Amino acid sequence: MNHRNLGNLDILEEAEILMKPKGDEFENVFEVLCSLSRAKVLTLNEETVKALFREGSMPPPLNNVCSLGLRIGNVVDELVPAMVSLFRGMPNLCNMLINTKPPLDDPKSNTSGYNIGYWKMQNLAFINQLKDVTVKLSDGSNGVELVRHMLECAQNLEKMLIICLPQNLDDNMRRLDESKKIPCATVLFKESRDFLL
Repeated sequence: MNHRNLGNLDILEEAEILMKPKGDEFENVFEVLCSLSRAKVLTLNEETVKALFREGSMPPPLNNVCSLGLRIGNVVDELVPAMVSLFRGMPNLCNMLINTKPPLDDPKSNTSGYNIGYWKMQNLAFINQLKDVTVKLSDGSNGVELVRHMLECAQNLEKMLIICLPQNLDDNMRRLDESKKIPCATVLFKESRDFLL
């Protein structure tokens, strides 16, 4: 993973980084993302997001990113702090796509440790900029709680599309209907068996 062979990354305005770094390659992943100083549209996979996070680490400064795509499995407990760290480096984020795909072995494993209170305590700067969100929710409450936080706190939210598996649709709709939604936001639910966006 020698990023110097990738060329001049600071000219890119759109990047999709789908790395599979080893545990000791935090610095390389961090450097690659820091070199994307002009990127406005960024897509990352779960392995890249996890590799960025170390206890006490600073988020990469991705101030120009206004559109973020995440390709992850479930929003499991060990991924949430890494997501928060990444979000801290993106104060101007206004569009988000979270594409989850639950693992086949145990789709509910370790997905319920972070509630809306946790997300609110993070005081993420981009929340007030957020306008358009598409999120696929699989099993577990971490993803639902993040969506609830966005629905209650994203003052400029215009549209949110929530895609659920058929067996989760009613439960997710009920849980999210209990939220105090931003009045001007349009919230749409879609049932889908296909978990590829």
